[in-house]
Amino acid sequence: MDLRVYLSSIRRYPLLSRTGEHRLALESRRGVEEAHRALVEANLRLVVKIVLGYRPSGVLVEDLISEGNIGLMEAARRFDPSRGVRFASYAAWWIRKFVGAALERNAAQSSLPVPASPGGERRRIASLDSVLSDAGEGSSPHAGLCERRSGPEELALEQDLEQALRSILHKMPATERTVLEVRYGLADGRVKTLQEVGVLLGCTRERVRQIEQRALERARRLLER
Repeated sequence: MDLRVYLSSIRRYPLLSRTGEHRLALESRRGVEEAHRALVEANLRLVVKIVLGYRPSGVLVEDLISEGNIGLMEAARRFDPSRGVRFASYAAWWIRKFVGAALERNAAQSSLPVPASPGGERRRIASLDSVLSDAGEGSSPHAGLCERRSGPEELALEQDLEQALRSILHKMPATERTVLEVRYGLADGRVKTLQEVGVLLGCTRERVRQIEQRALERARRLLER
């Protein structure tokens, strides 16, 4: 992510008045996806402002922005406008929560030794290897985990992969977890393209591809333990 390009792109989203914010928040609570998205988009600059207030070492600013954007989306999902609090004040807590968690994970991972890889989980790793070899080829996520079934062996590998990913999602950073969930339809069965995930996270298509590749590599290491 080029930060200057990203900042330029999010400036097109107008800031909300208290009345406009209240209306969108009410609609978002009723499940109107467009209202939820508009509430998030209008506050993407808040994420950048908060992230730039940190001075982390070893963590890319764009990664922290992606983490903060996930916190922002969580805030939009939970926000109750009837409590009389402005959304920005409420969202700031969630943004800092996700950014802080990302920094803590990075610090913990930097201090841990890499464990030796025992045998086992061969089918899961073989299945994941097949995805790693295909990663980045096109904008659709490997046709999903349910659209490549040409025979019983391939079906078994895909089922192994889905089970493997679900078993380690809770151990992954929020951004990587979200990318895998939406790219492979693990959350709601609906597979999203790189472009769609980029809109969701507020980053470029290429950045999503990089996060996905990193997430798959991390998944492989977790499965080898």
